[in-house]
Amino acid sequence: MNRYSLAVAGAVAGAIGAGATQARASGDAGTPAPCPWNMEIPCDAAPDGGEGPITPGVLDPCPCGPGAWVSTRTLQLTPRTPQSVTDSTLPVNLTTWIWSRTARAEPSHAEASIDFSGKSHFWASGSFTRRASVSQSTVDRETWEGGGVPCPRLVSLAATGGAALELSITCAAVPGCSASGSVTIAGSCSSLGDASAHLVDKTVRGDVGYSAHERTLQLSGRFGTSTDDDGIGIEGKISSETSWKLTGSGSASGSAAYTVLPDRTYCAFTNRGYVVRSNGNASAVGGGTVSGNGTVALSGLAIVQLGVM
Repeated sequence: MNRYSLAVAGAVAGAIGAGATQARASGDAGTPAPCPWNMEIPCDAAPDGGEGPITPGVLDPCPCGPGAWVSTRTLQLTPRTPQSVTDSTLPVNLTTWIWSRTARAEPSHAEASIDFSGKSHFWASGSFTRRASVSQSTVDRETWEGGGVPCPRLVSLAATGGAALELSITCAAVPGCSASGSVTIAGSCSSLGDASAHLVDKTVRGDVGYSAHERTLQLSGRFGTSTDDDGIGIEGKISSETSWKLTGSGSASGSAAYTVLPDRTYCAFTNRGYVVRSNGNASAVGGGTVSGNGTVALSGLAIVQLGVM
């Protein structure tokens, strides 16, 4: 999984030449010394006695090898193939439920969603639940296969991606109607230096229902007001909106969005091997009850996409 950048290559060339000059000086006259083990020249390193980043020069690497850098990947996805069920109608005790569910996992992407709506007929009562969950775990390795000292090369890595949570619930102002749900994500990516980001158990959840005693619709759960909600190397927000009426229907929605900060990077001319790890988990779960010719509906979406490019 080599990652090369011609633009950065020019910037590191001066430092490469300086490293090669030192290698020649440590060896016999006219015979360059081998590359050192664990060689690492940061892209923003300054030449000896200089200031600021290194400047372009002549590419003059030290002797290494023989061998080659080899990339391998280990991948675990649950489910192994995308699962999607849409527009399915399920009658339960003279109530009708229309629903869909999606679970999709890719090497650096996990997505789970559920949608359903229910309606009571002839004052009947019925309940319904659905869940979608997904996970992914990816390990990419770049290792040296061969003899001698590994050859240095440019390694440029950056953590990228983010996550999103959305939950919306509506409920008729009818006794016996209620709904609840939650959407949750967790994930991380990591490699050398600052090329990493982490999100731990971020959740938006809520419950709505009609109280016959108080004759009001009620809301509870983590819908809250807009607040900062950050993780390591992440910036994010969680927000909400509610709308209630004594008659008709009430609704509540909550959302959260997260983005990897742009400084989560690593760049060096190095002969170190490296490992890139990425994992993500997403789930959406919800249930509802209808009665008295009322209706309920719920929509939940959880997406996490974190990786090192």
